[in-house]
Amino acid sequence: MSVHPDTPLEVFVEGDALYEAMLNDIGRAERSVRLESYIVTSDTVGRVFMEALSRCAARGIDVCMRADHAGSWRELKGADIDRLRTAGVRFEFSRAWSPLRPFALNRRNHRKLLVVDEAAAFVGGFNIHAPSSERAVGRSRWRDTHVRFIGEPAAA
Repeated sequence: MSVHPDTPLEVFVEGDALYEAMLNDIGRAERSVRLESYIVTSDTVGRVFMEALSRCAARGIDVCMRADHAGSWRELKGADIDRLRTAGVRFEFSRAWSPLRPFALNRRNHRKLLVVDEAAAFVGGFNIHAPSSERAVGRSRWRDTHVRFIGEPAAA
Protein backbone atom coordinates (compact mmCIF):
# COMPACT_ATOMS: atom_id res chain seq x y z
CA MET A 1 0.00 0.00 0.00
CA SER A 2 1.26 3.46 -0.77
CA VAL A 3 0.06 6.64 0.86
CA HIS A 4 -0.61 9.63 -1.35
CA PRO A 5 1.52 12.69 -0.48
CA ASP A 6 -1.66 14.64 0.35
CA THR A 7 -2.85 12.06 2.89
CA PRO A 8 -2.79 13.56 6.38
CA LEU A 9 -0.36 11.64 8.60
CA GLU A 10 0.22 11.97 12.31
CA VAL A 11 3.26 10.34 13.92
CA PHE A 12 3.25 9.23 17.57
CA VAL A 13 6.34 8.40 19.61
CA GLU A 14 4.69 8.45 23.05
CA GLY A 15 2.10 5.91 24.10
CA ASP A 16 -0.13 8.27 26.07
CA ALA A 17 -0.67 10.61 23.11
CA LEU A 18 -1.28 7.64 20.81
CA TYR A 19 -3.74 5.98 23.16
CA GLU A 20 -5.66 9.24 23.57
CA ALA A 21 -5.96 9.65 19.79
CA MET A 22 -6.99 6.02 19.33
CA LEU A 23 -9.62 6.22 22.05
CA ASN A 24 -10.99 9.47 20.58
CA ASP A 25 -11.42 7.80 17.19
CA ILE A 26 -12.99 4.71 18.79
CA GLY A 27 -15.41 6.97 20.66
CA ARG A 28 -16.47 8.65 17.41
CA ALA A 29 -17.00 5.41 15.50
CA GLU A 30 -20.21 5.23 13.51
CA ARG A 31 -19.98 1.87 11.72
CA SER A 32 -16.99 -0.30 12.59
CA VAL A 33 -13.90 -0.69 14.73
CA ARG A 34 -11.18 -3.28 14.13
CA LEU A 35 -8.37 -3.54 16.66
CA GLU A 36 -5.51 -5.99 16.36
CA SER A 37 -2.43 -6.13 18.56
CA TYR A 38 0.32 -8.53 19.48
CA ILE A 39 -0.02 -7.67 23.17
CA VAL A 40 -3.26 -6.63 24.86
CA THR A 41 -3.23 -6.73 28.64
CA SER A 42 -5.75 -6.54 31.44
CA ASP A 43 -3.99 -3.54 32.97
CA THR A 44 -4.85 0.14 33.31
CA VAL A 45 -4.35 0.81 29.59
CA GLY A 46 -5.87 -2.39 28.24
CA ARG A 47 -9.02 -2.07 30.32
CA VAL A 48 -9.66 1.46 29.07
CA PHE A 49 -9.57 0.12 25.51
CA MET A 50 -11.83 -2.81 26.39
CA GLU A 51 -14.34 -0.43 27.98
CA ALA A 52 -14.27 1.85 24.90
CA LEU A 53 -14.79 -1.12 22.56
CA SER A 54 -17.63 -2.43 24.72
CA ARG A 55 -19.35 0.98 24.65
CA CYS A 56 -19.09 0.99 20.85
CA ALA A 57 -20.60 -2.46 20.58
CA ALA A 58 -23.42 -1.39 22.90
CA ARG A 59 -24.18 1.46 20.46
CA GLY A 60 -24.56 -1.06 17.65
CA ILE A 61 -21.11 -0.53 16.12
CA ASP A 62 -19.50 -3.62 14.53
CA VAL A 63 -16.45 -4.20 16.78
CA CYS A 64 -13.77 -6.83 16.27
CA MET A 65 -10.70 -7.30 18.44
CA ARG A 66 -7.82 -9.72 17.87
CA ALA A 67 -4.86 -10.37 20.13
CA ASP A 68 -1.95 -12.67 19.51
CA HIS A 69 -2.33 -15.78 21.64
CA ALA A 70 1.31 -15.93 22.78
CA GLY A 71 1.80 -12.17 23.07
CA SER A 72 -1.25 -11.74 25.30
CA TRP A 73 -1.06 -15.08 27.09
CA ARG A 74 -1.44 -14.71 30.86
CA GLU A 75 -1.75 -10.93 30.38
CA LEU A 76 -5.29 -10.76 29.00
CA LYS A 77 -7.67 -12.21 31.57
CA GLY A 78 -10.47 -14.58 30.60
CA ALA A 79 -12.97 -12.51 32.57
CA ASP A 80 -12.12 -9.45 30.44
CA ILE A 81 -12.55 -11.48 27.25
CA ASP A 82 -15.93 -12.71 28.53
CA ARG A 83 -17.00 -9.11 29.25
CA LEU A 84 -16.00 -8.07 25.73
CA ARG A 85 -17.99 -10.89 24.17
CA THR A 86 -20.99 -10.24 26.41
CA ALA A 87 -20.92 -6.59 25.29
CA GLY A 88 -21.03 -7.71 21.65
CA VAL A 89 -17.35 -7.38 20.72
CA ARG A 90 -16.18 -10.14 18.39
CA PHE A 91 -12.97 -11.24 20.12
CA GLU A 92 -10.53 -13.82 18.87
CA PHE A 93 -6.99 -14.88 19.46
CA SER A 94 -4.82 -15.01 16.39
CA ARG A 95 -2.39 -17.86 16.06
CA ALA A 96 -3.76 -19.83 19.01
CA TRP A 97 -1.22 -22.34 20.23
CA SER A 98 -2.11 -26.02 20.22
CA PRO A 99 -0.21 -29.05 21.48
CA LEU A 100 -1.05 -30.61 18.12
CA ARG A 101 1.15 -27.94 16.47
CA PRO A 102 3.83 -27.22 19.09
CA PHE A 103 6.27 -25.59 16.67
CA ALA A 104 3.66 -23.09 15.50
CA LEU A 105 4.42 -21.16 18.70
CA ASN A 106 7.03 -19.19 16.76
CA ARG A 107 4.53 -18.12 14.07
CA ARG A 108 3.24 -14.99 15.70
CA ASN A 109 1.08 -12.10 14.58
CA HIS A 110 2.93 -8.91 15.53
CA ARG A 111 0.51 -6.55 13.80
CA LYS A 112 -0.65 -3.49 15.67
CA LEU A 113 -3.60 -2.05 13.78
CA LEU A 114 -6.70 0.00 14.51
CA VAL A 115 -9.16 0.88 11.75
CA VAL A 116 -12.22 3.01 12.56
CA ASP A 117 -15.04 3.30 10.01
CA GLU A 118 -12.47 2.54 7.29
CA ALA A 119 -11.75 6.26 7.51
CA ALA A 120 -8.95 6.43 10.09
CA ALA A 121 -6.19 3.89 10.65
CA PHE A 122 -3.33 3.51 13.08
CA VAL A 123 -0.33 1.24 12.42
CA GLY A 124 3.02 0.90 14.10
CA GLY A 125 4.85 -0.74 16.95
CA PHE A 126 2.88 0.13 20.11
CA ASN A 127 0.99 -2.61 21.93
CA ILE A 128 -2.04 -2.02 24.14
CA HIS A 129 -0.49 -2.14 27.59
CA ALA A 130 0.70 0.01 30.49
CA PRO A 131 4.46 -0.42 29.85
CA SER A 132 4.07 2.01 26.92
CA SER A 133 2.40 4.67 29.08
CA GLU A 134 4.45 7.26 30.93
CA ARG A 135 1.38 8.04 33.06
CA ALA A 136 1.22 4.40 34.15
CA VAL A 137 4.90 3.50 34.64
CA GLY A 138 6.84 6.76 34.53
CA ARG A 139 9.82 7.69 32.41
CA SER A 140 10.93 4.07 32.09
CA ARG A 141 8.02 3.45 29.68
CA TRP A 142 8.61 1.66 26.39
CA ARG A 143 8.97 4.00 23.43
CA ASP A 144 7.94 3.09 19.93
CA THR A 145 6.44 4.68 16.82
CA HIS A 146 2.92 4.61 15.41
CA VAL A 147 1.26 6.49 12.55
CA ARG A 148 -2.35 7.63 12.08
CA PHE A 149 -3.63 8.29 8.61
CA ILE A 150 -7.07 9.18 7.39
CA GLY A 151 -8.96 8.90 4.15
CA GLU A 152 -8.74 6.36 1.37
CA PRO A 153 -5.67 4.43 2.62
CA ALA A 154 -7.60 3.52 5.79
CA ALA A 155 -10.10 1.61 3.68
CA ALA A 156 -7.44 -0.56 2.05
